[in-house]
Amino acid sequence: VLDVRIPAPGVAEVILNRPETFNRLGEKFWEEFPRCFEEIGRDKSIYVVLLKATGKHFTAGLDLQFGGSMLSSKVDDPARNGIKFLETVKYLQKSSDTIARIPQPVIACIHGGCIGG
Repeated sequence: VLDVRIPAPGVAEVILNRPETFNRLGEKFWEEFPRCFEEIGRDKSIYVVLLKATGKHFTAGLDLQFGGSMLSSKVDDPARNGIKFLETVKYLQKSSDTIARIPQPVIACIHGGCIGG
């Protein structure tokens, strides 16, 4: 899902690489993304990160199949469903916040469509 390249000294490229799905953000993405940026954040030889994508579009956003499965609950209890929703949002937010916690600046090289998610 993510490829990491070092095209020049001090520069890391993190590349969304699922062009066949317009780089939808699915389960593997949410697992790999925080690990990838935590590792880069610890690397003192990296000074800047370029966030890129392959294919026609940067990203189609959250993979709705994945998102739907994370948000759905088999329990017919609005309170428990609300808690599950909140836990899911916190998980996704914690993963994406990793990019803000690293010391290196991150430049998003957006092309084509870029849908939230």
